[in-house]
Amino acid sequence: MSLDLMKFDLLKLSDKLPSSLRLKALTKALDIAVPFNFGLGMQIKKLTPNEVVLISPERRKRKNHVGSAHACFLALLSEYPAGLVVAQNYPFDKHRIIISELKIEYFKQGRGTLTSIAKSPSAWPELVNGETFINMETEITNSKGERVSLCHTRWQVKEWTKVRKKRESK
Repeated sequence: MSLDLMKFDLLKLSDKLPSSLRLKALTKALDIAVPFNFGLGMQIKKLTPNEVVLISPERRKRKNHVGSAHACFLALLSEYPAGLVVAQNYPFDKHRIIISELKIEYFKQGRGTLTSIAKSPSAWPELVNGETFINMETEITNSKGERVSLCHTRWQVKEWTKVRKKRESK
């Protein structure tokens, strides 16, 4: 069974929940909606249109061969909150949001609980002919507040009406 995310917007749906339940419920719902994230233990701690904060407690599933967070996991922990910031400003029920570029700098091994913070750009670009590109930056720190990585992502936002769909196979 596949979940068709185009039919609803989890961020909008979660707005109807009491604030005490919203972030936990949204974390669980996105774990199901984005199967790749399931079991990695990422938790949404702050969710506003201008900033998203995730934490990631240490888990075996995120480790590499030397026992620290795998480089690809750090990329995911950077991409995920940036995408949530973008999605709050360009609602998913009206826009397709996909990452088109990711560049990450690693400063130290990611050990223990990690925190990723993505903040909105100073100005959101307007859509031209139904699409735009947005540059985001996400910083990951360890429990001591030391920078683990810095990630730059570029997102394509396109109105669903402008998205070409594959022809259905017979």
